[in-house]
Amino acid sequence: MWTGSYTGIAKYFARKSGGTFPPLNMALLAAIAEEQGHQVEIIDAEIDRIEEDELVNIVLERSADLIALSGMSPFFHLSKAIAVSLKDKGETADICIGGPHITIMEEKAFDGAFDYGFIGEGEESWNIFLRSISSNGPLDTVPGLIYRHQGEICKNEKVGANKNLDIYPRPAYHLLDMHRYALGTLKGRLKFATIQTVRGCPWECIFCASDKLETTKISKRSIRSVVDDMEFLVRTYGTRHFMFVDDVFTLHRRRTVELCEEILNRKLDVTFESSTRANLLDDDLVALMKKAGLIRLSFGLETVDEDMRETMNKKVPLESYSEAN
Repeated sequence: MWTGSYTGIAKYFARKSGGTFPPLNMALLAAIAEEQGHQVEIIDAEIDRIEEDELVNIVLERSADLIALSGMSPFFHLSKAIAVSLKDKGETADICIGGPHITIMEEKAFDGAFDYGFIGEGEESWNIFLRSISSNGPLDTVPGLIYRHQGEICKNEKVGANKNLDIYPRPAYHLLDMHRYALGTLKGRLKFATIQTVRGCPWECIFCASDKLETTKISKRSIRSVVDDMEFLVRTYGTRHFMFVDDVFTLHRRRTVELCEEILNRKLDVTFESSTRANLLDDDLVALMKKAGLIRLSFGLETVDEDMRETMNKKVPLESYSEAN
């Protein structure tokens, strides 16, 4: 759903759509490491268009003490290939792997090139892990960690992130070249940042790995901290477009209203977009979001077949999609 008018092949695919997203997950983990006094660098091979061989050589030149990779299922083979290449070329630093794929597959994805694997949300585990290895402490106290001990694979019980996401530091945006991230919109390609207000979705559609990823657990940031980050990005990098990566942006109507009002009160003059469920909207809410800067809102319409929707456990009435648009 766009909040503006468009013509001509959807205004030429919404002004040459698409774009590389800033890796918010890595920026947050980097900030946690920096908070403990570690020197950190993020290499975003996607935005820099770095091929595997070149990336491996860059990492080898850094002489790092610890290397962290992330990977979703479609691209996990790339993370594995990089780890294997690093080890084959003599990399001595321990290599960590996290993300959705290893969270779902666990030991099955824990290739020999990986030294540590992180299952589940990484903030708490990463924080404890860094303190443990810095002090030569025990690894069995690190939640959700997969590692090897005397040749055997060990796996610790996992925990989720704290329900209060405000306890974590601001993502280390300074480690990313924020001026290079741009996204196609009806207003042209805009420099943008990713940001999150709520993590989780309480529904359990069968095509989602909610049981393994524990996505039904809801964690929140305060609206003030979210808009503080937006204001920081506006003033520091001139970023004026934001992609809210919440699983369900309008999950809590009151919070969405509070967010919009805070953006307006601070006169940030920004635009934003996100995704939500079509039945979690109303005219007044959309009007307020548009006033605050909303230009695009996405819905997941997987099928219009009612029997299939029931099988999928998709609890959104079909008419909600036409009403929302």
